[in-house]
Amino acid sequence: MAFDFNKIKEGLISAGKDVEEFAKDTASVAKIKYEIHAKEEFLEKQYALLGRAFYNNHKDEDVEEKAYFPSIKEAEEELARLNAQLH
Repeated sequence: MAFDFNKIKEGLISAGKDVEEFAKDTASVAKIKYEIHAKEEFLEKQYALLGRAFYNNHKDEDVEEKAYFPSIKEAEEELARLNAQLH
């Protein structure tokens, strides 16, 4: 039984290319997932900034969203109290 080194070489090259392609695909998927996560974080920050601006501009008005204001005010007061303990 003789070994065909050319067949073995071709098989190894083919396997190497498959592994390389898999690695590229995996890296591409990971990059896209990272970009999705980064964009979701960006959106959450933008929503938070919008909500803060809305709250600050309307906290003394009678608006539909006013139901959220008491819990925000309580949290702000608690943060102020906790910060005061640190200083």
